[in-house]
Amino acid sequence: MTKIAFIDASAQDKAFFEEKLSDHELEFVTSDRWRTINPQVEVLSVFVDFNVTRDIIDVLPDLKMITCRSSGYNNIDLVAAKERGIIVANTPGYGASSVAEYAMT
Repeated sequence: MTKIAFIDASAQDKAFFEEKLSDHELEFVTSDRWRTINPQVEVLSVFVDFNVTRDIIDVLPDLKMITCRSSGYNNIDLVAAKERGIIVANTPGYGASSVAEYAMT
């Protein structure tokens, strides 16, 4: 069972993840409460507006992966993640339709 922490997941996201990842230990926190995350978390899932700094990475010794629920990952300290061998993943197609719709209007 993987321990996964989600920061600032919407109610819809939470329901989706609870259904799809029911065999894992899930934790949902707001960005202002990130310090309450179980230090044994193995996967950290964030959105583009939450910065994953070296300080955050350092207090999560079991962290193996950081996932971005967005296409960008410039909010993650990639140097600190690489030093620890932490995989960083993103969602490259996120927002493609809405960006195109916005551009056309």
